[in-house]
Amino acid sequence: MRSLLIFTALAASAPAMAECTAAYTTDQLLADLVVAEQGLRGGQDQMVGLAGGNLEKGLPCLGEMLPQMMVGKTYRAIAAGRYLNNDEAGAKLWFSTALEVDSTFAYGVQDIPADHPMRTFYADIKREGSNESVPVEGMAFVPGQHYLDGRKWETPTATMGLPHLYQHEAESLRTWMIQGNAFPAEMLQDPSTIPADAARQTPDGYVRMEGGYAVAYRSPLKTPLIATGVVALLAGGGVYGYSFLTRAEFDEATDLAEVERTEALTNNLVLASGGLAVLGLSTFTWGVAIDAPNRSFRVRRAF
Repeated sequence: MRSLLIFTALAASAPAMAECTAAYTTDQLLADLVVAEQGLRGGQDQMVGLAGGNLEKGLPCLGEMLPQMMVGKTYRAIAAGRYLNNDEAGAKLWFSTALEVDSTFAYGVQDIPADHPMRTFYADIKREGSNESVPVEGMAFVPGQHYLDGRKWETPTATMGLPHLYQHEAESLRTWMIQGNAFPAEMLQDPSTIPADAARQTPDGYVRMEGGYAVAYRSPLKTPLIATGVVALLAGGGVYGYSFLTRAEFDEATDLAEVERTEALTNNLVLASGGLAVLGLSTFTWGVAIDAPNRSFRVRRAF
């Protein structure tokens, strides 16, 4: 039953079309990420390869902001899929970008078996370090909020040769996968053409028009939404941790009734932890707010 649930989630989370005729959601991304991580822990190489491929195809189709806390995990899952599909060159690129986002991460025995060759492969890349970012000569970003690999980004600069997730938010959100500092041409402009009234921007994602340019102002719900999201994520982590105990009971069960009980409980705990994680992540990006210019209620991005 556990394997059936995993492969069902994998099939449901695959991006609809390679050319982004449908948006790839953070819910789908989370489902693919869970499958990849479970596949690594269970030695299911094919499962990891498929889930990693789904993540890589889905990223440029994201219709939502990718939370920064998920970026490193996502890139490592893609790299693992590449590695287990015998593409070490591609795996090295994705691992290198993941290390730029989260340089302290190291695989533990709870992530992959102690003798897994990918552990040494990743450690070697980590020891090499990273190259410096290279700016796009003589150019600046157009107005709006810019994010590179989940981090707010002020200038068009990036590490050459590596894949990066680039997102721009103004009146709508747009997403690209770029190589090095190859930012989309429409997102760049000559700094000398930027009007003075377009310079005031904040990182909170509420957008309004001033002087013909989109600028942002602070969301009043940012702090309480973050607090709610953190609580939900912690609860999801606790539930997921408890599922390891019930899994141990499942492994040690000696009669059919106990096997069925612990199997159902473990599956339900894993699904519940995923639901809490999705709830927590969603509070980081969406909420009901009062639109300041006209005092009307809207569902808008929190930050």
